[in-house]
Amino acid sequence: MEKIDVKQELNEVLKRIKVTRKEKGHSLEAMGDALGLSEAGYRKIEENFSSLSLERFLKIAKELKVSARELVDFEPKRDYHQHNHEQGTFIGHQEFENYYQENKEMTNKLINSFEENKKLTNKLIISYDNTIQSQKEEILFLRSQLADVHIN
Repeated sequence: MEKIDVKQELNEVLKRIKVTRKEKGHSLEAMGDALGLSEAGYRKIEENFSSLSLERFLKIAKELKVSARELVDFEPKRDYHQHNHEQGTFIGHQEFENYYQENKEMTNKLINSFEENKKLTNKLIISYDNTIQSQKEEILFLRSQLADVHIN
């Protein structure tokens, strides 16, 4: 069984709390208020100068609107696949930790592509509207010419 470095694991949890707090836009003062502490009191917890009780940990997770598991999940999520071959059984895994970034990049590319298509579509619509207007003006001119010819 693997030995756990409790101090290192606690520092990782505290780091995740701090990063999550900043990502969610919570100040030290707001977190302190939510826990019934001063800003300095909350800072001491995040910086590991003051003990973090389980009760406070759960309150922090609730305030940050994340699960406690998210703040302590040390292992990347894995998707296991089993393949049977003549040489034997192979069990492999695919880590999900980069999927979010890849999906985010792909989503941004799709959004940019959509925006470009929207711009081109708008340009085509304007061009077609201009062509239609020009054709209407030409028809009116030709009708007036025909009317002049019939009168004379």
